[in-house]
Amino acid sequence: MPNNFSILGIYRSPSFKNPDNFLNSLDLILTSEDSSPNVVLAGDINIDILPNSHDPRKTEYLCLMAEHGLNPAITIPTRITSCIDHIFIKSKFKAEALVCTTSVADHDLPMVFINTEIKHRPTQKRQKTLVDYSGISKALELETWTNVLCTDDPSEASEKLTTTLNQIIEQHTKVITVSRSKHNIKPWITPGLIRCMKHRDKLHLTCRKSPNDPTAKLVYNRYKNFCNDLLHQVKSNYEKRLLEENMNNSKNLWKSIKSICELSAKTKSPNELLTCDDTPLKSLNKCNSYFSTVGASLAKDLMQKINKSESELASSIATTTSHVSFYLNPTDEIEVESFIRLLKIDSAPGLDGFRNSLIKHICKYIVVPLTHIINLSLKTGTFPDTWKTAVVTPIHKAGDKKTPSNYRPISLLSVFSKLLEKIVNLRLVKFLEANNLLSPVQFGFRQGKSTEDAASSLISSVSSRLDEGQHCIGVFLDLAKAFDTVSIKILLKKMECLGIRGHTLNWFESYLTNRYQRTKCNDLLSDAMPVNFGVPQGSILGPTLFLIYINELGPTLSSSWNAQVICYADDTALLFYEKTWEATLLSAERGLSEVSNWLNSNLLTLNTTKTKFLCFHKTSASKPKFILQSLKIHSTKCINRSQHCDCQSITRVDSLRYLGIIIDEKLSFSQHITALSNRARKLINIMRLLRNSADLQILKNVYTALCESVLSYCIPCWGGSTKSQMITIERAQRSILKVMHKKPRRFSTFRLFQESGVLSIRQLFILKVTVSQHRKSISSTDYYDRLSRRTFKLPTIRTNTNFAHRFSKYLHPHIYNKIQSHINIKLDTIHEAKKKTKRWLSNLNYEETENILKSYQT
Repeated sequence: MPNNFSILGIYRSPSFKNPDNFLNSLDLILTSEDSSPNVVLAGDINIDILPNSHDPRKTEYLCLMAEHGLNPAITIPTRITSCIDHIFIKSKFKAEALVCTTSVADHDLPMVFINTEIKHRPTQKRQKTLVDYSGISKALELETWTNVLCTDDPSEASEKLTTTLNQIIEQHTKVITVSRSKHNIKPWITPGLIRCMKHRDKLHLTCRKSPNDPTAKLVYNRYKNFCNDLLHQVKSNYEKRLLEENMNNSKNLWKSIKSICELSAKTKSPNELLTCDDTPLKSLNKCNSYFSTVGASLAKDLMQKINKSESELASSIATTTSHVSFYLNPTDEIEVESFIRLLKIDSAPGLDGFRNSLIKHICKYIVVPLTHIINLSLKTGTFPDTWKTAVVTPIHKAGDKKTPSNYRPISLLSVFSKLLEKIVNLRLVKFLEANNLLSPVQFGFRQGKSTEDAASSLISSVSSRLDEGQHCIGVFLDLAKAFDTVSIKILLKKMECLGIRGHTLNWFESYLTNRYQRTKCNDLLSDAMPVNFGVPQGSILGPTLFLIYINELGPTLSSSWNAQVICYADDTALLFYEKTWEATLLSAERGLSEVSNWLNSNLLTLNTTKTKFLCFHKTSASKPKFILQSLKIHSTKCINRSQHCDCQSITRVDSLRYLGIIIDEKLSFSQHITALSNRARKLINIMRLLRNSADLQILKNVYTALCESVLSYCIPCWGGSTKSQMITIERAQRSILKVMHKKPRRFSTFRLFQESGVLSIRQLFILKVTVSQHRKSISSTDYYDRLSRRTFKLPTIRTNTNFAHRFSKYLHPHIYNKIQSHINIKLDTIHEAKKKTKRWLSNLNYEETENILKSYQT
């Protein structure tokens, strides 16, 4: 039966220091139970598996369990401060675990409850919407669009375009009901298999009616085994065929992989929001009111706090006359058509209901009227009103499901609005970058800059300051509803200062004002409500306009104090450094006060509960001698400016996540490596599910996309960590490759990487560093002078401490020079250098790879 369980009771004595024999025996036992769909392993293993545990046996033990599809049900202490009593589960049934305190033993009692009730699938809708694309194309081919082309008002022209398209699409769309006999739950189940399953169920019913009939039981068991084997074989063949057919289509390939591994995200409709008021419509209007006014409410609180109006704040911005001006050049049919071809076909439609797939199909029939409307908008400085209304879909985050503040609003705009925004955004970004108008400390939404660049800049700055003997405090800001609280008046004034003025500024004002939004839940739509604050969510222009809005934050602070600002959109890090902790604390409080005042004057709300700071130090001896658990944000009215005033404060933490990296006070990255290894172990089960249906090339593609991309993210920042720290993530990587290639647990590491054709974690680090240094070397001014020398080396710096040897300014040039001494890449392009370095690294064993770093880590 599908709900039968294999229950394993295991005990491992704590006196067995060498875990190899235990793990080998456990591997054999679990291998014998691999065919069982439901397995529960419980016992006193005496291996601490808590996330912050330093047990050297933990990683290999957890990787072994993951290789067999077993996941831990309990990761909380079961004895004092360690989790040494384990329950692991492999099952599709829902399970709940808990730990009970008992006086029977010195261990707490771990328990797990598994709900084996098989829930019947809800009745699926058998209605299907059919769109006659050829009929729509023929109708549009006869359309002359005279009513659109003869209109001089962009709003009126866009309304006529939308109305005509809706009429034609409605005429060629129909809803049909699919016959129950043709409506299968699974795509691989054929009518023959359905008859086979029905016959199996009849035999089962006969067997239950005659429990003492051995013949009926024998017939049922034989036919059940035959039917189940047939189902497994047909499913496996279907999955293999599906992967082979989509090999050359990456999008469909990943859909197939998600379907096989059951990775597709299942979004639930926020039905609970419809019960927060008397009627569903009133409830939805209440939610829409919250979403549309949350930015204005936060801004209103700030205006009352500083006793200034929005107009006064906008007029107080210093008007500087820019020597350059921005002009919106008209577009043509070729550019519009190229942007339509680049549309993603799986994007959700806006209020008009036009899907990207349909617009791409009818592109050649609508490009002329659409180009006319876009040029009309740019010429008149007016954004079409038809495209200003957004549809909001609430996505639950956490907490009470009846509270709108616990939902994240996802805004959907018209596809035509996005096309016009893309054209304007392309011109705006070129203007800002060509004239160097954006702050150099801003890394967000800019070509050639990424989160990795921002994180690397932060780590390099902190490590350099600490190596110089300075003390450093890092403040990581969190802005509440940053995009929603942008003041339109202040934004337009800042754009005018950058050279966006006159007719062009009128277009942006038309784009930002008189916007509306409606909230949607299932098929119910709320009433439209105005949105008077913020840049449009889900828009193309929104991120660029936000960069303009916070552009002065970095330069203002950096020029005032011994400070550095690193921004990725609204994720802002402030670094303050001085010779003593007392001076650093004073500098941080003054700088933080200045930032707070700037945010207040720009109506941006600082979330003090989520804003944290770190006191960076090399060793325990160099950390602050005095108790420093909070930083005060002194207001302009504060006189004494002491730690005992009533001003707001932010809390100190030992570590935090910034741009996907867990940064700790000592820059050891131990917590980040632990979290990364835990994340990598979750991919082991995906490989286990996929390896029976996919060939090695597909498995390697999956590994590159899901595993290597995760492991190599920001690896130049943390890849220079010590050998003892890196071993945990290296073991997780090996487990993934062993499962992928169906290798035994004790298989040779060197042969494993050779057969897989992939690089180890250390080798990925060396490769990324080499490529980045080679790119910098080529772009340097003295590159060609250094090429003429007999020995080609990058200049290196001297450090004051061994602490700095793990970081980029010291370690990266040394790695590049050592690679250069083995393989000559000085005349190679970036692609050739990467290819040559990767080929050389793949032939190195574990110790040879570590030796590249060893001389620089000592």
